[in-house]
Amino acid sequence: MPVERRLEPSEAMLMKSPRGIVLQTDIAGPLDTAALERAFVAVLVEDAALRGAITEQADGFVLRADDTPAPDIVRTADRDGFLRAVEAPLHPESALVRLVVGPGGDGADGTETPDASVALLVHHSIADGRAAYTLLHRIWANYTADGSALPPVTGTALRPGAEPLLAGRYPADEVDRAVRAYGGYRDGTPTGPPSNPGGQGRPTLPQDVVVRRLLLDTDATGRLSELARDSGTSVHALLCASLLVADRAALAEETGDGPVRLAGWSVVDLRERVSPAVEALGVTNFTSGVRCGVELTGREDPVEAAREVKRQMDADLAAGIPQRIALRLGEVVGAAFGTDTPPCFLLTNLGRLPELPLPDGTRAIDVRIYIPQPLPVPIYLSYGYGGRLAVELILWRSPEDPDRPRTLLDRLKKVLESAGGDGPTRDGGRLETENHFK
Repeated sequence: MPVERRLEPSEAMLMKSPRGIVLQTDIAGPLDTAALERAFVAVLVEDAALRGAITEQADGFVLRADDTPAPDIVRTADRDGFLRAVEAPLHPESALVRLVVGPGGDGADGTETPDASVALLVHHSIADGRAAYTLLHRIWANYTADGSALPPVTGTALRPGAEPLLAGRYPADEVDRAVRAYGGYRDGTPTGPPSNPGGQGRPTLPQDVVVRRLLLDTDATGRLSELARDSGTSVHALLCASLLVADRAALAEETGDGPVRLAGWSVVDLRERVSPAVEALGVTNFTSGVRCGVELTGREDPVEAAREVKRQMDADLAAGIPQRIALRLGEVVGAAFGTDTPPCFLLTNLGRLPELPLPDGTRAIDVRIYIPQPLPVPIYLSYGYGGRLAVELILWRSPEDPDRPRTLLDRLKKVLESAGGDGPTRDGGRLETENHFK
């Protein structure tokens, strides 16, 4: 029997882009495509939202799911076809997830060519990064179990958005104070490039979006983690501070070496920050944000800046600010770009991703996750897999400055190399950049 519900505001604001969360696995070894497709359909059977479609009505968006999965599966024979299928927008009125299977590319580290690439696309309205990766993990677990019979439909309820899980926890006046302290005063998240205000509502196309990656090798990743631990900060705080320091250095010629206050916006997962804790698939999107602002001259050690970033983040988290503003997140994020100190970037850190369960003889030589839905500021998404830290950069393509993606990642690389004096890449550690979209 079909089930349906209206999208919560935090979900509806993610309907402005048809681009999905992309999770790509490069495989070395044999791949049974038929078994993989069965594993994918089994996940759709387990989760009603993944079988759903979204329609826009006069009073909002409605998510509706039927009992019968209608899987969107694309098989490609060449690499260009694979990339086109990954880049193609999702059509939420017909399918909210897509599986793409094709030949492998050149390999992330330039030394090993994958035998196949598999991409899972999930519409952002029904999953955040953590939920999307859990779905990918389940697909590979089903594949490895190699069950040939599809299970009966078990998921008959639609996962909630953030609002039902947070509603009633905080008095309305507390929520209002927190929202206004973060500059909230208008609805809507900008979706168009800042140079094109007239195109704020237009769909994003592949040629509009740039996705690039900074990939640390295992040595550099280990040293960065060690530096964070020894300095009493965190990898997330170090990345956030390094981005701020890099932006301040880029302003040096314009502003001199006096103190300039710069701000960043960090996405935080709320699942472990409410009681009782929420499972990865207990909700569609359960994220919020914290803002940090630091006065910089351009000569700071990023470790010192990271301590201040972490202090601010910890203070907001302890006060429950992200939980409160999540109830009106669309207003807060939209307002962030109109404040006196708008954020220079948005940073999400998914942490260390659990290893994918694969059968003997098959290995995941690379895993990527990114969300090609740009904002007026660069988006950075970091995660660790296989002992390597990756930082994905997502931003609008700029014909006036085609080298901007490499410039931004090179700045981040340079600051990370300076962190703590000799940096986490000493003794031969490497940081590598890789392109994705052509």
